[in-house]
Amino acid sequence: MISQFQSFNRLTISKHDFDRCLEFLLLLNWSNYGTATYEALLLTSIIFYARAFSYNERDKNANATPKIDDQIIDQLSSKEKQLHEIILTLHNKAVAHAEWTNYPTGISENSVITSIPFSIWEYFKSSSDIQEFISLVKKVLHRAHELSGNKLREFSFN
Repeated sequence: MISQFQSFNRLTISKHDFDRCLEFLLLLNWSNYGTATYEALLLTSIIFYARAFSYNERDKNANATPKIDDQIIDQLSSKEKQLHEIILTLHNKAVAHAEWTNYPTGISENSVITSIPFSIWEYFKSSSDIQEFISLVKKVLHRAHELSGNKLREFSFN
């Protein structure tokens, strides 16, 4: 059974990850779109955002729950939930892992190996896309602080 402290610990870890994600996204303002630095900051933001929603702790005696409670996203709009799902899918299939769908390879009729590398630019084409990501992270981070406060009030330290 998951204890309140394990859930609180995951929430605290996740708040740190959301803070870092937001920090990296805001640094994009000082980087040029399309550069390696911009891409690295964006990919790192995706990793830090998605980590909270991935199964982390595998040990049944871990001090934190494996992933954050879905309550963290219960106040997102349908558009925000759609972006949230896109980011998690990007993380799981293209950023943290490399599935063939996003990195297709083959052999041409002339026996030449063909490969199309994944491009994050298909998903984040403009600064407005980044602003939507920033807005999502801020909303999720705010909800994390709210839930964290609620959990603190539930604890009895007598």
